[in-house]
Amino acid sequence: MQYDETHQNKFDRIAELLNAFMGNKFDNYIELQNFVENHIGTVSKELDDKFQEVDKNEDVDKWNTEMSKLEDELGYEGFKFDYEFTNRIRFSSIIQTYSMLEVYLKWLCERLRKINHNPFGIADLKGNSDLEKGKLYLKRVYNLDFSKLEPEWSFLNDMKKIRNQIIHNNGEFQTKDKEIVRIIEKIELLGRMWDDIEPGMKPNKNYEIKIVSKELNTKFINYVRTFFAKVLSEINTV
Repeated sequence: MQYDETHQNKFDRIAELLNAFMGNKFDNYIELQNFVENHIGTVSKELDDKFQEVDKNEDVDKWNTEMSKLEDELGYEGFKFDYEFTNRIRFSSIIQTYSMLEVYLKWLCERLRKINHNPFGIADLKGNSDLEKGKLYLKRVYNLDFSKLEPEWSFLNDMKKIRNQIIHNNGEFQTKDKEIVRIIEKIELLGRMWDDIEPGMKPNKNYEIKIVSKELNTKFINYVRTFFAKVLSEINTV
């Protein structure tokens, strides 16, 4: 497509705004995630220190009495801060990042529609998600080759499936959910809760997705940024 200088200026402005919006929002997400996880880590260490202190007791009877009392008082607190809270916060981070991916993709497609005066927009297309509608729009208007958007595009789709499993199934899955199992095996920062205690999976039993590290959401955010950078670059050369 051949565009005049005014059109190019508008496109450059769209790219500038998109990068600014994403930069501020995603930087805030990472800061919030680090803040919450640091607090959880601090409380978890405080609880662990209490158990470690009791564990130093060499008197077996006293050790049993104090450890039993501590387990009754703080055992569940330790579970919450070591496992439950951490995983749920990471679930929330993945949901937020995916939400913003779709928000920014719709925003970009709508701004492009306006400067190109297209008779249809992303809302007029059929698809299972806004991510899929965005792909249809960009392919139809710009004939975008999505193979040039790899590996980001495949990763974003995998994270969409993880996000859907979190939202619609509380992050639980079974062996029959083969696509989820595939993604967990593929992405190193994903796993299964308690796989160290119960190795192997049994049919018809629910397991919970485990996000091994907060770095998964950081990677997700970086892939979203790179995806949009590639999209804008490809559009600008059409």
